[in-house]
Amino acid sequence: MLSPERLREDFSNSSVENTTAAQDWTQAYEAVRWIQLTMALLSVLGSGSIIVSVVLQRLSRRTELQPLLLLSVSDLLLALCWIIGASLYSRNHSAHTLCYHLHTVEQVLYMASFFYTLNYVFNLYRGIREQHYSCRDGYVQFSNRVSTAGKITAALSGLSPVLLMTPVFIQGSLSQCETNFSEPYRSDAIIKNV
Repeated sequence: MLSPERLREDFSNSSVENTTAAQDWTQAYEAVRWIQLTMALLSVLGSGSIIVSVVLQRLSRRTELQPLLLLSVSDLLLALCWIIGASLYSRNHSAHTLCYHLHTVEQVLYMASFFYTLNYVFNLYRGIREQHYSCRDGYVQFSNRVSTAGKITAALSGLSPVLLMTPVFIQGSLSQCETNFSEPYRSDAIIKNV
């Protein structure tokens, strides 16, 4: 067992840096920007390929693919916002208001993508359950139209994020929340203390 004196000696001789001091995060921000751009391009390719294949094969009217199509569209819009954000982030200019509003739109699309994912999973579960019960009972009959509840759920999946983020957008614009975007990830209190 190590004695307390030995531990103090080991730690006093170590080359541990003070990580709470102000540091240059330029390389970290550059890496984050490239990661964001790469992920956005992969997301555009993935969701875009789903949209193109569904549209080219004229499958957009099929009830089991409509939730997937809505999810892919919301993911594509989110990825396009990421690309715009990454390009704005790489330029050092005073588009703070634009970046703030773009971030708000991204939050709306994040929530919409989440709700459309839940909608897609629920529709997938409902379709599998319907097929299971119809096969178990000995008849094969599948509904080929979207139910009213499915249409309402799809509409609410797109509208509820907009309704939830509207107060944030309005209050943020009135309070000029975008003014702190000049130093990303730093608050005014930290800047004054440095």
